[in-house]
Amino acid sequence: LSKSDYKTGQSCPVKLFYKKNGYPSSNEGDAYLELLAEGGYAVGAMATLYYPTGVRIHNDRGVAHALEETAVALERDQVVLFEAAIAASGAVAVVDILVKEGQTITIIEVKSKAIDLTKPELGSEWNEHLDDIAFQSEVIQEAFPAAHVKSLLFVPDKSRCTDIEGLYSQFAIRENGSDGSFRFYDVEFLGDAEAVRGEGLMVHVDVMSQVEGRRGEVRQLMDQLKAQLEGGVRPEPPLGIQCFSCEYNCEKENAPNGFRECWSEMPEPEFHIRDVYHLGTIKASGQKAADAMISAQLLDMRDLPPSAFTGKRGARRRIQVEHTLRGTEWKSPDLAEEISGWSYPLHFVDFETTTTALPLHRGLAPYE
Repeated sequence: LSKSDYKTGQSCPVKLFYKKNGYPSSNEGDAYLELLAEGGYAVGAMATLYYPTGVRIHNDRGVAHALEETAVALERDQVVLFEAAIAASGAVAVVDILVKEGQTITIIEVKSKAIDLTKPELGSEWNEHLDDIAFQSEVIQEAFPAAHVKSLLFVPDKSRCTDIEGLYSQFAIRENGSDGSFRFYDVEFLGDAEAVRGEGLMVHVDVMSQVEGRRGEVRQLMDQLKAQLEGGVRPEPPLGIQCFSCEYNCEKENAPNGFRECWSEMPEPEFHIRDVYHLGTIKASGQKAADAMISAQLLDMRDLPPSAFTGKRGARRRIQVEHTLRGTEWKSPDLAEEISGWSYPLHFVDFETTTTALPLHRGLAPYE
């Protein structure tokens, strides 16, 4: 059970079954997700500049090699490791930066998500990342029961601006192979490492108390997911509206479709509610109408409750449902008059913006 496995199982235990059994996922090869991953790699590479004595573990050579290489490195009394791999009782943790000082092991989790140090505490948007660290803490504490395990986040500071021009472009990212489920990247820093360390654009945040408060819950789920993997049986799917965005609803020739397997006992009407405009905002008897309909196996648009057609979104849904059932187009009665007032030629101007964790120019802060 890896950390990514844990996160998958946390979102849905059936997804973990599909992941481990090689079901195709719509996230595979997603260019946008790859772009986000590359941004994380750049921040991760910058974080290592703050630890010039750090030694990188070669995870691209396989888990077994990484575990062995890490074990040898941890025989030293003091060492800093990047991507250290540690296993215990059927789980494996890969730590962004691990600092060993005698019997003290510090987990440093690097995230591209920036922090606002003017806020007194971390909000709920950090829960996922705190669970990441709690997972690693559980594995490391079990592997080294005598160790004192500490936990830190290492993240960009929104309140700081860089004095380095073109900082983002000083990290050259190149793909370095794949193990079939994960792509590996090499990141080469082309700038002045001392200058990066000097301006302190990244900060450490002590999250010991938050992690300690989550470890019991994380350990319980870890044990459940490990037992599921050992059993090798697909768990009963918890069907709900969240299933409609499942990445395992992926059509691939001669490959299984996870979503269809989960929903094999459910009706498949021609006019399915999963296509309804803002389906998740429809309420009935104080709960999401879609979940109640799924429980009752009422999945046809014609089964929608009256509350689906109230308010501004309700008017939009009524248009959708009525014309979908009739197989007709809807045209706004004001459209012809609107178009008649246009002067040709028409010019379509598309504006794009970008925000990156690492500033593009001098004087900018992370994500500015």
